[in-house]
Amino acid sequence: MIAANFTEFRTGLKKFLDEVENNHETLVIKRKSGKGAVVISLEEYNSIMET
Repeated sequence: MIAANFTEFRTGLKKFLDEVENNHETLVIKRKSGKGAVVISLEEYNSIMET
């Protein structure tokens, strides 16, 4: 699992998405508010939806 704040994610978008897709990483994006989001590959998402 890798983590980044919103600014890091925005400036490194391609790098982070390549990591998620090519290395099956999970990316946690943290915001100043304490809320955040998780990015997973489409392949992982589809696998989760099948179960």
